Amino acid sequence: MLELRQLCMKEEILPINLLRFLAALAVVCVHDFIFLFNNDYIPRSFKIFIPLTQYGHLGVNLFFIISGFVISLSTEGKTFGQFISSRFIRLYPVFWISVSITSLFIIFIGREPLSISKYLANMTMLPSYYGNEGFIEYLYWTLEFELKFYLMIAIILLVKPIVNISQQKFAVFLSIPLVYNVLFYSPSTTISVRTLFEYFFNTYYQNYAQYFIAGMIFYGIYKNSKNYYNYIAIAACYVVAILIAADRVQAPNSKFGVTSFITSFFLIFLAISLRKVTNESFRFLGKHYKQILITLGVVTYPLYLLHGRMIYLIMEIFNRYNIPPHIASQLLLFIAISIILAVNNIDYYIRSAWNRSHIVNEILVRLNIPLLRKIL
Repeated sequence: MLELRQLCMKEEILPINLLRFLAALAVVCVHDFIFLFNNDYIPRSFKIFIPLTQYGHLGVNLFFIISGFVISLSTEGKTFGQFISSRFIRLYPVFWISVSITSLFIIFIGREPLSISKYLANMTMLPSYYGNEGFIEYLYWTLEFELKFYLMIAIILLVKPIVNISQQKFAVFLSIPLVYNVLFYSPSTTISVRTLFEYFFNTYYQNYAQYFIAGMIFYGIYKNSKNYYNYIAIAACYVVAILIAADRVQAPNSKFGVTSFITSFFLIFLAISLRKVTNESFRFLGKHYKQILITLGVVTYPLYLLHGRMIYLIMEIFNRYNIPPHIASQLLLFIAISIILAVNNIDYYIRSAWNRSHIVNEILVRLNIPLLRKIL
C-alpha cells in the first residue's frame, strides 16, 4: 500500500485508481447484483440498474488496459530482478490470504471437500498447469493472464540491454500482427505463423492482447511520446477490441452498449495520457480527494479477490438462520468490508517488511554470482 501511495503521488495517476475501483465494482455487479437483488438484499428501487449488469464483464477489459499502463509505469528505472520482486510482492501475499479465506469458507460453511493438492495448486495462481485442478474461485482466471503479461514484460526487460527497445515501441510492433490475426487469420496459414499467432493472441491472451498493448502505448503517450505511430497503434487496438467484442454479442442493443463502453475506455485513457484528466480534476470530492482515490485504489485488489464465493457462503449462513434480509444485508456489508480491510492491512505490513528487508538483494549477494546480479 505504501508503494502504491508513493507511486500514485509521484506519477500523478490517481485517476487510474478510480478507474481500477470502478472496473472492480463492475465485475462485482455482474457476479453479485442480481443474486443480491433477488434475495432482497438490495432495495427494489435499484431494479433500474439490472440491465447495466450485462456489461459488468467489461470491467475485465478495463482492468487489462489499466494493467498495460500501470505496469509500464512501474518498470521505469527497474531491472529484471526488481520488476519480478515488485510484482511478486504486489500479487501473491493478498492472493494467498484470499485463497485461504475462501477455502475456509468453502470447508466450514459450504461443507465441500477441498483437497490439499487443489489448495496448493491454487496458491501458485496457475492451477491449470497441475492436472485437472481448477480455480477455487472462477474469477481468478484473469490473474493467470496478468502473470503471462508480466512474463512478457520481464522478457523485454531481460533483453532490453541487448536490443535497446522501449516497451512502448515493442507494443506498437505487436499491434501489427495483432490486427493481421484478427482481420486475416486463417487455418490455412503456415504452421509456424499460425502457432505463433495462437500462442500470443489466442491461447496466450484469449483475445485480450489489444487491451494490454493499448495500455502500454497510452503510457508512452503519457510520457510525451506523441509520435504518430502511437496513435495509429491505439486506433488499431481499438478496432480489434470493437470487432472481437461485437462478434461475441448477439443482441443488437447489447452490441451498441458494448461498443459504447469500450469506446469510453479508450477515450478516457487518451484524456489521461494527454493529461486532460489529472489529480486536480477530482478536487470536487473535497480536500481529502487524494486520500479517497488512494484508498479506492488499494482496496480494489482484495475486493476483486473476495467478492465471489465468500459472499454467497455468508448469505447461505444468513438463510440457514432465517435472518431477515434488511438485517442480513447490513451484516453482509459489514463483514465483507471488515474482511477486505483486514486483508489490505495485513498486505500493507507484509509489503512494508519486504521493502525494508531487501531480501532479493541479500539472496543475490549470498549467491555471489556476478552475472546473475548484473541481470537482476
